[in-house]
Amino acid sequence: MRGAVLLTLAALGAASAGSAADFTAPPRRAGLWKQTISSSKAGQAQPPMSSTICMDAAVDKAMSVFGAGAGRQACASNTITKTATGYRFASVCQMGPSGTISSQGVASGDFSKAYKVSMTSNTTGAAMAQMNGASATEISAVWAGPCPADQKPGDMVLPGGMKMNMLSLMAAAPKR
Repeated sequence: MRGAVLLTLAALGAASAGSAADFTAPPRRAGLWKQTISSSKAGQAQPPMSSTICMDAAVDKAMSVFGAGAGRQACASNTITKTATGYRFASVCQMGPSGTISSQGVASGDFSKAYKVSMTSNTTGAAMAQMNGASATEISAVWAGPCPADQKPGDMVLPGGMKMNMLSLMAAAPKR
């Protein structure tokens, strides 16, 4: 399941890796966010996975739903458009050994209490063959209150209690 989570996060990172210079994404509220990620690859649905992540301004900027996040220079194209119900986005990003990820989707919500993201991605040229192909991802997130004392900004807690810090993982990733 951890591999599926990281693949989903890589796809979301590609979709949000850069944005138009004049676009300002609505910031997510600082605190604990509970998120449910549902995904499918090659038509095979994966069981939904719930996790929590402790957000602050630095985490939101690095892992933005829309952009201004880490890796935006890897995207050959990236568009974000405000719609009547939220935002539409599309990107093509070279993610090193994770291949080229083409993504498109929509996001909605107020980003202080709740938001939803629905996207499709296609990965080509990944070093791990199982990462290649089309996938669909749905993320539903709700603000759950202040972060617990044992979670620092960037900490994501997966099912079974496994904790990883997303900022540390991003910092340790090979630079392109």
